[in-house]
Amino acid sequence: MLPPITLLANKGAPLTAPEADGNIQNLDSRVTTIEQQGLTATGIAQVTFDPVENTLLVTLTDGTTYGPYALPSAPFTPRGAWVAGTAYRANDLVSYNGGSYLAMIAHVAGADFPTDQTAGKWLTIALQGQAGKDFYTYQGAYDDTVQYNVGDGVLWTDPAYTYAGPQLYRLNVAMPAGTKPNATGPSSVPGYAGTPYWFMVSVPPQTVEVNFYSGIVLANVPPGAILFRRRFARATRFLQSFSGYANLDIAPKNDTTLQVFQNSTQIGIAFWAAGSKLGSIGLFNATPVIFAKGDLLSIATPPSGSSGTAADPNAAGPDIGIVGSLA
Repeated sequence: MLPPITLLANKGAPLTAPEADGNIQNLDSRVTTIEQQGLTATGIAQVTFDPVENTLLVTLTDGTTYGPYALPSAPFTPRGAWVAGTAYRANDLVSYNGGSYLAMIAHVAGADFPTDQTAGKWLTIALQGQAGKDFYTYQGAYDDTVQYNVGDGVLWTDPAYTYAGPQLYRLNVAMPAGTKPNATGPSSVPGYAGTPYWFMVSVPPQTVEVNFYSGIVLANVPPGAILFRRRFARATRFLQSFSGYANLDIAPKNDTTLQVFQNSTQIGIAFWAAGSKLGSIGLFNATPVIFAKGDLLSIATPPSGSSGTAADPNAAGPDIGIVGSLA
């Protein structure tokens, strides 16, 4: 090993001639050694990843190592349901029998989960809770003769919402058989007046009512004439029974018919039997009809020659109402 170079700062006095000569010889030897041996470049020989510790170790070509360096990682990696034979890494999250578990170490899953868990490979995050109780026990259509229990659910059509069909109700208070789903607490009991015994689970849709009346004599109206039209600003549904009414001020001498259209397609009729002011209105199809936004509902006299002509000598004053709901 070459001796160190003598410096004025270290000696604290001017260098002697032999010391100056020695420094020059020292530097000459160092330069000569570099010229003879050359410089060896140092690079990265290997980068090693440890999947268990989640670290990187860098090894240079001269054998120098740097690290290991901890790598950033997500809190957990969702892997779905646990599967035997699957390779898992630390912080993998799985589900098993309704519970959630976090892998503590990298491993290949064994034949059964409990064995791996006992071996400390999984940490319990959450266990499956107890099954909740159903909000209601469905009992079918409401029957006045049945003694229902609290929590029973029935289908029943409220007379105020016949257009919407049956709705679902849940019994909240033990009541005798025959207590209909629209029954409420009596006014004689303070604090309970109007309190429902049944809870309405489903809610009927908002109603849409279409009404038409004219004092015209149908015999004075030409065949195929439109008596009424209504364009819808919102989608509207009508049931096949066309819940509503069809009356006349003066009963017809013969069977009398008016036609109901959706745009240009006939979808139903209003009909009065000879001698009757009270008629009916309904659809041809056995399924509800939905009028889209902008669709037109119209009522017209039948074309000439069709059955049930409106040109009756007596029939007058058609009064028609149809109830539907927002679709």
